[in-house]
Amino acid sequence: MVVDLDQFDFSLPEELIALRPKKARSESKLLVGTNLTKVESVVSNLSDFLESGDLLVFNNTKVIPARLIGIRRSRTVSGKDCKVSATLLHEVSKGIWSVLIKPKKRLLEGDKIEFYKEGQKDVLVANVVKKDNFSLLLDFNNAKMDLLKKLVKIGHMPIPPYIEKRRGLKDTDHKDYQTIFGVEEGAVASPTASLHFDEALLNQLKNRGINTAFITLHVGAGTFLPVSDKQLNEKKLHKEFGKITKEVARTINETKKEGRRVVAVGTTVLRLLETAAEKKGIIKEFNSFTELMIIPGFSFKICDLLLTNFHLPKSSLMMLVSSFYGYKNTRDLYTYAIDKGFQFYSFGDCMLVDNCDHEYSTKST
Repeated sequence: MVVDLDQFDFSLPEELIALRPKKARSESKLLVGTNLTKVESVVSNLSDFLESGDLLVFNNTKVIPARLIGIRRSRTVSGKDCKVSATLLHEVSKGIWSVLIKPKKRLLEGDKIEFYKEGQKDVLVANVVKKDNFSLLLDFNNAKMDLLKKLVKIGHMPIPPYIEKRRGLKDTDHKDYQTIFGVEEGAVASPTASLHFDEALLNQLKNRGINTAFITLHVGAGTFLPVSDKQLNEKKLHKEFGKITKEVARTINETKKEGRRVVAVGTTVLRLLETAAEKKGIIKEFNSFTELMIIPGFSFKICDLLLTNFHLPKSSLMMLVSSFYGYKNTRDLYTYAIDKGFQFYSFGDCMLVDNCDHEYSTKST
C-alpha cells in the first residue's frame, strides 16, 4: 500500500499547543470516539467509558534527564568555545552514547565537551569519538548507573523541541514530564498518554473492576523526528527497546480469550503489543527491540481501544492512530477537537478510540 504523507498534515492554531500540563493530571479533556460517535468528557471520568474486566495496559518506562547543555572547548588558545545542546539516545557500549547534538557541523572527532547546569558545581565531561549523518557518539567514560546519577544533577528533562523553543526548559519538567508509575529508566521521551493518570484515577479504575498491566518501551527521541521516505519504503521506524514479562503476556492472553477488551494507554503500548503479537493473536514474553511502523492497512491483533494524545501532523503517531481508528474518522475527530479548542501534543488533552477497520483513502475529507 502506497502512503501519501501529505494526507496526514493539518493546520493547528498555536494557542492549541499545550506548553505545560493541567494542575490536576486527570482533569485533561477527553474526546471519546467510540462506535463512531463523539462524546466530550474529562480523563477522571474514563471509567464511565470502560467495562469491568477491561485491561488497561500502561508503559512503565522512566524518562532520564537526557537533555544536556554544555560548551565545546576550543583546541587552541586563540580559538572560540562553542555552546552545544545534546540529547542522549542510547548507550552503544560501556560509557559511549549515541546523541543528537547541535551544532553538529562545528564538532569534530576528538573534541572535548563540558556539560553543566546553572547553579550546580558538577561538570560532566565527554569526548567526541565518532560522527555520522544522523547522530554523534560521545564517550562519557562513566558506567551507565554512574552517568544516570550525574544526569539527575545536571541534566534536563528532554521535553519536545516545539515546547522548549517556545518557553524554554523548566525545573518543574522533572516532575511534569514523568508518569507517576515510571520505574524502568531508559526513555528520552515520555509516554504522554500516561501523564493523564494520578493515584485517585487508578484507584477509581480498580474499584470499578478495571484491570491494569505494565509493559516497558523506552521511547526514543526519534519519535519527534519527521517520517522519512526511507522509513515509508521499508515500513520501519527507529529502534526502541521493549519488554513484556511472562506474567503480563499471560494476563493479556487471558483477557482476549475471555472476550474482554485490551486498552492500550498510548501509541507506545500499542506498538509494542502488536510487535509481540503472533499471527493468531497470542502474546509471548518479549525482550528485544521493535522497529514496527504502523500504517493504514495494518492488521491489529491485540488492542481493542486506544487512549492517546493529539499528535503532530505528518508523524508516525498520526499514521498509527489513523490505522487504528480509520483515516477519515481520525481526520474528522481532529477537526472536531480543533474546533472545540482541545489542547494538542505532549501536555495536551487526549482521546479514546476503538479499532475501526476502514479502508484507507488518499482523498482528503
